[in-house]
Amino acid sequence: MSAKQINVRFEGPVLEQLEKLAESTGKNVSTVLREAVNTSYWLNDQKAQGKKILIQGEEDERPIQVILR
Repeated sequence: MSAKQINVRFEGPVLEQLEKLAESTGKNVSTVLREAVNTSYWLNDQKAQGKKILIQGEEDERPIQVILR
């Protein structure tokens, strides 16, 4: 698949979060956005298949279901 350049505008808190995420992970903004799209796509696909997404903290903590809308 060939690459396509797109322009996206972010402002306010979303821009700040994007920049902080890129800085804290040592990745550039484009990579962070690509990973976010891939993750969102995968989560949506799992939901469509009727699967549940769970988050678990410490080993002894009960998993919590993530509700995607």
